[in-house]
Amino acid sequence: MKILLAVDDSLYSRFAAGETAKLAINAFADVTILGNCSKSTGDETKENTCPPAGGHMVETMHAYQRIFLDQGPQQDNPYRAQTEGLEWVAMDKGVWEELRVLRGARKRLRVRLRQNESNQVLAEDAAEDYDLIVLGCGPHGESLPGTSHGGMQKIIENARASVLLVKQDLDIHNLVCCLDTSEVPQRSLEMINLIATIHGATLELLGVTREGWIKMEVDQKLSTLWRYFVSNQSKVMTGFKEHGKLEPFVSHEARPDLLVLWRGKQSILSSLFPKKWLSDLVDKSQSSVLILR
Repeated sequence: MKILLAVDDSLYSRFAAGETAKLAINAFADVTILGNCSKSTGDETKENTCPPAGGHMVETMHAYQRIFLDQGPQQDNPYRAQTEGLEWVAMDKGVWEELRVLRGARKRLRVRLRQNESNQVLAEDAAEDYDLIVLGCGPHGESLPGTSHGGMQKIIENARASVLLVKQDLDIHNLVCCLDTSEVPQRSLEMINLIATIHGATLELLGVTREGWIKMEVDQKLSTLWRYFVSNQSKVMTGFKEHGKLEPFVSHEARPDLLVLWRGKQSILSSLFPKKWLSDLVDKSQSSVLILR
């Protein structure tokens, strides 16, 4: 699994970094921490020696890096370099030599700055094959790192990876998962199960219907998913909700700690509503949101 964490120096990014660290360590994931480096106004000939105009941001990035390195016992942290030691190594047939070996970290934790992109997140997503993008943002999408105006909508519509928008310091007790398609990749199920397990959360599987009826294949998939999640954890509920009543339900009635939505070609939510509908729902919801591809 590969995770992209986009950050700035806001409180929301610190919330996102803490949640990503817990998720990444439990998923044994490679992580890239991405920051925005503004254009230098100084000597451009020195651009290759140090990130231009990035002194403050470099310190901020190192602080986020330490959040990952400080997670759990040092010996169990996959991002920490392992200790130096002596090992016998076969040099030839019947010949061994004792060498001093320094074992590196088991998983990659990269710190990266991008400069002069209107949307650093999408530029990074296009450059590498990530499974999940994590961003911290305010209740209405403000302070979304690495983006220009309208950045949240662009990321939701164009990102190749799944997207997790962290709007608060997550302590997930209830997780509402809206299902309106039978096309659900296994890695999506594993991600939901992992988040629910980490937080000990109650998972509600919500079948999205079209004014009183639901696709047979979606109904069958809902039953299959219930059995899958029950086999992994006990706190699972199922239900149905008409698509027209979904927004007030997740915004005011249910108010989940984490709202999970699928965005695929066969999704009712994608076919019945304009593209901006999903970003508007994310914007209005006070819950953190996970958009699965």
